[in-house]
Amino acid sequence: MDSFHIPQLSDIDWVEDIVKNTNVINCSAPFGTNYVWRKAYGTQICHYNDMLLSSYTYNKDYLYFDFPVGNGDTEKALHYILAYGKKFNRKTTIFCSGEEQANFIKQLYPHHFEIDNIRDSAEYIYLAEDLAYLKGRKFHSKKNHINKFTQKYNWSYEPINSTNVSDALEVAKIWCQAHGIHGTQGLSSESCAIRSTFKHFEQLRFKGGLIRIDDKPVAMAVGEEITPDCFVVHFEKAVDGYDGLLYAAINNGFSSKLLSYKYINREEDLGIEGLRKAKLSYHPAILLEKYSFTLK
Repeated sequence: MDSFHIPQLSDIDWVEDIVKNTNVINCSAPFGTNYVWRKAYGTQICHYNDMLLSSYTYNKDYLYFDFPVGNGDTEKALHYILAYGKKFNRKTTIFCSGEEQANFIKQLYPHHFEIDNIRDSAEYIYLAEDLAYLKGRKFHSKKNHINKFTQKYNWSYEPINSTNVSDALEVAKIWCQAHGIHGTQGLSSESCAIRSTFKHFEQLRFKGGLIRIDDKPVAMAVGEEITPDCFVVHFEKAVDGYDGLLYAAINNGFSSKLLSYKYINREEDLGIEGLRKAKLSYHPAILLEKYSFTLK
């Protein structure tokens, strides 16, 4: 059994071995998520009896844990988490993704927790073929956006690799500068995570796509495999302008390269009204509800 520690690149193989052999689809499960956000969230991970345990210390009053991931003994893993949490003078909270995980804790520990449904953290899971093909009446307006974009601009799409990773990072830098990165802690944390993503892009086994217009990099998307059935898009950025069509274009372009997966997780909306509207407009196949269980 391992102890909780800050994620290191050397952890990637055992984490992947555990996660990829489950049916989880939440964005916090894969290694890349834990690694690139480790500084912002105070992330630590633990290899416990063939299970992945993750903890977060970004709030000084709480010690947060994700629901254990893996095919080991979940009950024992939860007992271990709660025992570990008692070592700290903080409230212990466990985050659950979906009803199955939530019900497991309810049945195991009735009356032990205060439970909240966190709508702002619910994750949007789409059928990959829906995002790639945009078939049917419900995607008619999205298809029109793509047609308009392709007709109006001299554009190209390419996968992100070692030869153009700096161009993808440049898109993110331009977006951050345009959106007041230095004035908002959340955006500063995101900027740090993005830099880590591209610094270790190949080591983290990420995949990404880049759009150029007149050879200028203008939009990028990047993510990683959760399981052989599900891919998660962590970051999607575009420069301003171009009739607001770049996000539709990079979404469609990147999704068309992910058809080996059944699902694409495009993460949460953070309670941002415009982002929620945009994510719902793509008709998610699953809205993965999130719950917090805080020990009384």
